[in-house]
Amino acid sequence: MLALDIGDGDNDNQHEIYAVGENNHIYEFEANSEIPTPTPTITLTCTSTPVPGFDGRIISKKYIYAAPNPARGSHANIVIYTQQAADVSGILFTTSNQEVLSFRHHYSAGKNVKRINISNLANGVYLLLVKARAGGVEERVIKKIAIVK
Repeated sequence: MLALDIGDGDNDNQHEIYAVGENNHIYEFEANSEIPTPTPTITLTCTSTPVPGFDGRIISKKYIYAAPNPARGSHANIVIYTQQAADVSGILFTTSNQEVLSFRHHYSAGKNVKRINISNLANGVYLLLVKARAGGVEERVIKKIAIVK
C-alpha cells in the first residue's frame, strides 16, 4: 500500500481505513475489535529541521484541502501547498472506487489552487488521491471531500 487514511468516510459514526494500492485504486477496510493494536518496529530520526507540517515532504496531508468542505454549487477549490515545485495530479473517487474526475498540473512551491467542476457529481463523500513528484520522488496523500448541493 502506498498511502493510508483513517476516518468516517461513509458517515456511519465508525472509522474506516482507506488505502491506495500501487494500481492507484483506493481500498476501504472496516475496523473491528479483532484488529490488533500496532506496535512500532522502526524509530525514524531526522537530521535536518523540517518545515512545520511538511516534515521534509513535498506535500503534506495537513496542507491539502477542499474549500469549502463540504463543497456546494457547481465548483470547488482544491488547495494544495507544496514544499517545492512539483508535478501534481489528483484523482477524485467515489467511496465505491469509481473515478469521477482527474487533474494534472505543474505547481510552484507554496499555495496552489485547482478549481474543479462538481456540477455533475451527486451529494456524498468522495476520496481525493493527490500525487506529487519532484526530483524523482513521488508522494501520495488521500483526503476526504464532501459534496452537498
